Amino acid sequence: MIDRLTKIQLGIFAVITAVTLIIMAIFYLRLPATLGIGTYGVSADFVAGGGLYKNANVTYRGVAVGRVESVGLNPNGVTAEMRLNSGTPIPSNVTASVKSVSAVGEQ
Repeated sequence: MIDRLTKIQLGIFAVITAVTLIIMAIFYLRLPATLGIGTYGVSADFVAGGGLYKNANVTYRGVAVGRVESVGLNPNGVTAEMRLNSGTPIPSNVTASVKSVSAVGEQ
């Protein structure tokens, strides 16, 4: 038979495990961003999409502000759907461009 102290220890262990799993889901797996919490969608059309791919970083002045969700063809070139972080103010008149990044920097 399990005594009272062992039951309390198991309960504490279960609570700590559940809290740890929730924290991992929030921070490590980026669950809020995956669910679209704290982000907004933006669409951009490009004439050429070389170097543009799904899950690519979106940067503003060298700081990562979001990710590319999807890339698709349109009659005039390529359309990129992006999710940007709500906490970073980006002016509405910004011009987007595609830059290839390698181990030695932008190309």
